[in-house]
Amino acid sequence: MKVITIGRSQENNIVVNNDKVSRVHMQIVQHDDGSYSVVDLKSTNGTLVNGQRITGEVHLQPNDVVQIGSKKLPWLSYFAPEILVTPPPPFWTKRKILIAVVSAMLLAGASGVYLKIVQDKKIEQVRIEEEKRDIEEFNNLKGTVAGVKAAGRPIDNLLPRMIQIAEKYPDNMEMQEIIRELKNDR
Repeated sequence: MKVITIGRSQENNIVVNNDKVSRVHMQIVQHDDGSYSVVDLKSTNGTLVNGQRITGEVHLQPNDVVQIGSKKLPWLSYFAPEILVTPPPPFWTKRKILIAVVSAMLLAGASGVYLKIVQDKKIEQVRIEEEKRDIEEFNNLKGTVAGVKAAGRPIDNLLPRMIQIAEKYPDNMEMQEIIRELKNDR
């Protein structure tokens, strides 16, 4: 059995800073059989489960909403590591397990689509940065070619890299025209 105390005092496992929360307000218990319950510890303003004030101990289902003061508690997350290693409680039927698995798969698929969009956006950003670098290098080489030609020297060692860059961007008409002119000048 695992017991988590919740309240305003620092001595609790979970501290909730709220004027409507008692110093030691409540406990959430994970029983050895995997079930959960909440116990109001005679707090001044009470504990709500699904909007209803409780007294004493009340058993919880995973989708139950527990609230103290104005704070809704993500109570099931307090036991997250144990959920992954304990077997499902007896109330889980094969049908409920199947529904949970299918729901998780659907959610994972939806998040996969989101991740794919984010990944595509990052790939596009990398592609744009690479294109900027290539264009900058091409323009630098173009300036170097002008200087080399003006000095009467051959451009043979510069042209292959310029052609390699231009081949990556066949729709860049300016690059294609410069390459044609340079090939014709050789």
